[in-house]
Amino acid sequence: MTSAENRLRRLEQQAANSIPRDPYRSALKRTKGTGTASLANYALTRRGLADEVRADWCAQAPFHHAVVAAGVEVSGLATVAAVPPDVQLPEASCADLDHVSGVVHEVPEAPVSPALRTQRIECATWYLALGDDRGLSIRGAVWEKVGDGWRYANLAERLAKSAGMTEEGLDWLSQHHRTYFHAGETRSSRSA
Repeated sequence: MTSAENRLRRLEQQAANSIPRDPYRSALKRTKGTGTASLANYALTRRGLADEVRADWCAQAPFHHAVVAAGVEVSGLATVAAVPPDVQLPEASCADLDHVSGVVHEVPEAPVSPALRTQRIECATWYLALGDDRGLSIRGAVWEKVGDGWRYANLAERLAKSAGMTEEGLDWLSQHHRTYFHAGETRSSRSA
């Protein structure tokens, strides 16, 4: 084969590889193959897992709130949901959110190492679970504004119960730890 034929063959292969036949396969290639995926690519390939992580974090929010209300310092992205949307997050949580957002929004132009690909996939899954740069989406799903305070949204209560928190535990939290709860309200008075 001549060099011209080799060059033509190589150009045809490049053209065939650059035409996305299937958006999902193209996104998957960028996500797992090269690490050059955009947030839209991750949303296409990781949405299902991100929704599962989001549900787990919503379910864990009352547990994390109980631990924080007991005076124990907790950290990690899962604890973001335990803080209502208009309450300042702890510094460590803000730093975690900044890191995740930075990794997701900085799209590499060239293929990256396997370790960085894995980090980008994890951060994108967490970002999609949180819903935005400050976790306001998941925090809004867990908490419901009542007057000048907050209470668990029905979704958070339902998920927490399915994860093992008892009705008595949720009542106890609403009565004894008013960190974010509306003064004078109990969960019982809410359903009346």
